[in-house]
Amino acid sequence: MIPTQTTQSESAVTTDFSGLWIPLVTPFTKAASDAVGHTALANLICHFKSCDVSGFVACGTTGEAAALSKVEQLAVLVNVLAHADRLPVLMGVSGYHLGEAIACAQAACNQGVQGLLMAAPH
Repeated sequence: MIPTQTTQSESAVTTDFSGLWIPLVTPFTKAASDAVGHTALANLICHFKSCDVSGFVACGTTGEAAALSKVEQLAVLVNVLAHADRLPVLMGVSGYHLGEAIACAQAACNQGVQGLLMAAPH
């Protein structure tokens, strides 16, 4: 495994983005509500941690960033951060409204992500 190192200077903290980062799919339950499957998501994270990955991307595949509500996106991020241990996490941010995309990015940064994977609002 290539260790991810965070270095700090007087003005900024930078993260080493080299190595294998896993864009996590967001699983859903079989319930009629199609709720996010947080237990399955935690299991995915634990599995990939054992494979010596360098980091994770939450809401970074198959349109979750645009398809999930903002509350669901934040819940996914909190789950990923809780199970990633010390591995760095990026957050996928997208949407149809610039102000909402900015608010989502700010909320992700407030949770402690190391970066954002962003598509322009459309």
